[in-house]
Amino acid sequence: EIIPPLHELSKLAPAGSLGQDYLKHLSDAGLDPDFYEVEFFDEISYLFYRFGKLHDISHVLTGFDTSIEGEIGLLAYSV
Repeated sequence: EIIPPLHELSKLAPAGSLGQDYLKHLSDAGLDPDFYEVEFFDEISYLFYRFGKLHDISHVLTGFDTSIEGEIGLLAYSV
């Protein structure tokens, strides 16, 4: 079952879509989509922010889970 803040978002994403898969990944991992907040001081802080926001969707797109092995696999894929 999808955690409450994600429940409202799940109504917006059609079944079988990347959005639904992303929300399921966040829910299964107990993650909050707004967990990574950064104050932008320069371009580098913005890049770190974007990387943090895209990290979990990269798990969905590549199929790597959030285990240690999955994180290493995602890192290898990213490189």
